[in-house]
Amino acid sequence: PDAVELVPEFERALDAHPTASRVWRRLTPGARRGFAHPVASATEPAARRGRVEESIDSLWQMAGAEAPG
Repeated sequence: PDAVELVPEFERALDAHPTASRVWRRLTPGARRGFAHPVASATEPAARRGRVEESIDSLWQMAGAEAPG
């Protein structure tokens, strides 16, 4: 199964950051799961937000772009 379920916060972040979203679409399913699992496993909202931000920053870096402030 190649489908990777995302928590709503991660989906919204990808929608808000086209560069990160473009990198996301090029990732293999395994790589997507590597980003999605730590976000989904965060039980505290603040931790989840932090993991979403870290993931978006990493995707930006993979694109060779400066991460959003």
